[in-house]
Amino acid sequence: MEEQAKWFSIAVSVTIFDAVVILHSGVVIWQVWSGILWIRGALLLLVCMGAISLADIWAHACCGPRRSMRDRRVEPGISTVPRDLTGGSDV
Repeated sequence: MEEQAKWFSIAVSVTIFDAVVILHSGVVIWQVWSGILWIRGALLLLVCMGAISLADIWAHACCGPRRSMRDRRVEPGISTVPRDLTGGSDV
């Protein structure tokens, strides 16, 4: 329970910090640099990465560290790799 409270306080503080930075600097940066197409794409990519990171932090806070997005990886086992990709080796 204490760990979940720690994650919740981290999520709240990071969310507040992100909101302050976006409101203080984000609007000006967007107005100045969004006229160049590739920079606009880079800014949008940066915003998307920040949103995904924030969602992962909130997933830790709400669901506990064992049910976050980071733990939902799929790693192929030996039986899932097709034999023709391994070159017929027994390794």
